[in-house]
Amino acid sequence: MAFVIDSSIGAAWLLPEEYSDAAEAMIATIGAPCPVQSLLFLEIRNILVTSECRGRTSSGGTQGNMECVRQLSLNDAGIGRDSHVLLLCVCQDAPSEIRQRHRQKPRGAGGS
Repeated sequence: MAFVIDSSIGAAWLLPEEYSDAAEAMIATIGAPCPVQSLLFLEIRNILVTSECRGRTSSGGTQGNMECVRQLSLNDAGIGRDSHVLLLCVCQDAPSEIRQRHRQKPRGAGGS
């Protein structure tokens, strides 16, 4: 199964009130270096800092959680191209009507 690791998976893995067995299972399947966009690390760090500031997580927990993220086999692939990520998201397991809508989108309507 193909999937895109984004900050929502990070939140579901790291935040107690967002925890998800599905996110845990996804994280556990990361074996070989998995390409992720650079923004992932910034988004996860922002989620963790905000949660800590709001008292949702323990003081100082952000550093430890970021260390956990950095230990995953994630390959910072830069900002990437929208089309690469969209194809991963839309073409793998999406219902046929979503795939069809994506193919019919006019050029330039959703990024490069």
